Amino acid sequence: MIYPTGIRILLITLATVAVPLPPASAVSIVLDDFSSGVNAWRTNDAQTAGQRPSDICAIYTVGRQIDGRIDQAALVEFLKARNTWASVSLAVDGRLWAERGVGQISMWMRGDGSDNSVDLTLRSRIGEERRDVSYIYRLPLRSRDWQRRSIRLFAFKDAEGNPPTSEAIANSYLLQFVKTGTWPALSLYVDELTVEPIPGMEEQPPVEDLPLSVRVDFTSAGTRLRGQIGASLGDDLRPVLDDQVSSAALGRALEQLTPNVVRLRLSDYWDAAESDYDLIHLNQAINWVADNGARAMVCLNPALVPAEGGRTTCPDPNFEDVALRLVAMRRGGPHLRYYELFDRPLLTGQFASVVELVGGYNRLSEAVLAADPEARVGGPGFASAWDTNVRSFLEGARTLHFLSLHFYGAHSVTASNSALLGAALHGVTSDLPEQLTLQEVRHLAQSLRRPMPEFFVTSMAMNSARRGDGSAADERIQQPFGAAWMATAALSAGPWVDKLLHYRLYDDGWGMLDGRGRPTPAYHAAWLLHTYAPRGATLCQLLQPNDQALIAAVWTATARNVIVIYGGSEPWSVAIDAFGVGTPVLVRERRLLSDGQLQMADLPTAAAQSVTFEGPGISVIQYVGDE
Repeated sequence: MIYPTGIRILLITLATVAVPLPPASAVSIVLDDFSSGVNAWRTNDAQTAGQRPSDICAIYTVGRQIDGRIDQAALVEFLKARNTWASVSLAVDGRLWAERGVGQISMWMRGDGSDNSVDLTLRSRIGEERRDVSYIYRLPLRSRDWQRRSIRLFAFKDAEGNPPTSEAIANSYLLQFVKTGTWPALSLYVDELTVEPIPGMEEQPPVEDLPLSVRVDFTSAGTRLRGQIGASLGDDLRPVLDDQVSSAALGRALEQLTPNVVRLRLSDYWDAAESDYDLIHLNQAINWVADNGARAMVCLNPALVPAEGGRTTCPDPNFEDVALRLVAMRRGGPHLRYYELFDRPLLTGQFASVVELVGGYNRLSEAVLAADPEARVGGPGFASAWDTNVRSFLEGARTLHFLSLHFYGAHSVTASNSALLGAALHGVTSDLPEQLTLQEVRHLAQSLRRPMPEFFVTSMAMNSARRGDGSAADERIQQPFGAAWMATAALSAGPWVDKLLHYRLYDDGWGMLDGRGRPTPAYHAAWLLHTYAPRGATLCQLLQPNDQALIAAVWTATARNVIVIYGGSEPWSVAIDAFGVGTPVLVRERRLLSDGQLQMADLPTAAAQSVTFEGPGISVIQYVGDE
């Protein structure tokens, strides 16, 4: 991934989102730019044991052409070896990393084009016994192009799958390129190796050193929030079409989140008994969405139907005829008509490659626009944000009003709370850390497409793990922790993503509402952000006082709002000092409690406030001035 321009959530002008970072020395620690050679590096292996340089690995200086000039880079080589280990190491100062709030390692890198990989390893000494622990991130060598790689520290994992703690980062002493076991000859090129804070994050000191007082600054130049929270309707329409009481309750709840988008998949309306799609029920569902103030997005994707022989299933090869019939039926309607072409098309086997996907997308999008020239078409509903897939699609798609993909905090019910919150904060699935972040996807689209398409996350949930009947396997989704996850994900993605559609509007353990229209904590989280951090508001500041909390300063047309999100299970308090709120005439709090209930209270008209959580929850402190 090549992103020569830094992107920050904090302290950027309102006129633009992409601005140059200050000089690298102001925000980064240069580990090595190789301009003075490679004398700081050491090689080692199982045979030499540090007594002399290794015979099976080495590091050299080489030339690298940049903008017509030759710069100096490094070549790291591992010779063919069997049943051993080898390392190329650089001493680092973890204490300085901790002081600077380092959150990622960045470098220019070029592989050898092979399917091999090298372990980028961070070594740390932990605890009173100074136990040596290795945190590993696997670097693929497939690309022979120079690429800028920024690797978040939470993507490094120890032998038990845990990311480095703040203690581990502060006690880091070596950064290594490592091979273990048996491997062929392989190599990689490296240049401009740095560590730096994560762009857009302003780290506070570790919680154990924090006096639990946070200054929130509304005078900081901010960035515009663009995200809107919507949902998918799903395949069980009984609550909205067959039960007037639940339909009315669900409709009222949906209206509270409008304007927004509700997604309906064509495949959910496959009638196996009739071997056809039930367009009557689909149109009834579309009308229900419109009647309740939302915009319908129809995902044109094939149902899984019996394959030839009947023993397996395959994507319906004839679905495009039905899809185009639906588009023609809706032509000329009063509402903006969104069509998402496909849903996880590579994962479902609808297309075998990105090349086939691009061809299929271009063919169907042209047909959709011929049937309804005013339609908005986009896609392809990628299951995940792999760089090669996203890049190839952006480069090949001819008409693209919006780019769409899915985002989940994890794909395993065993994911820890801290891993899930980290995924929400950084916009990358916790168990697939090599994916692009949501921020990186937006800026990739911005660099490759003119005009820039909108960016939709058309399926989002804390966890994709499900039971055999399709219901959610992770009960935290509908608990207060799920609300904290939802708020963290939506607020962090707000500057980058235009639409965030929750996996399900109601029921099955996924929904923001139950089947009777009663809100879950996740719905309350969505409503709080819709109300107090709406599209068009300014995100002045985003702070992370510890790995379980997030604090945002959001300036709306009517108030200045401090949003405190807490995902921890233990009681926690924080004192807020709001700077730039003037002399408020009214201060009030809207609180999502740890039991999932909403509470509202008037507070003293002062800039300084305090919040105490008994468990996961969200607090919005609203400062209303006399302007």
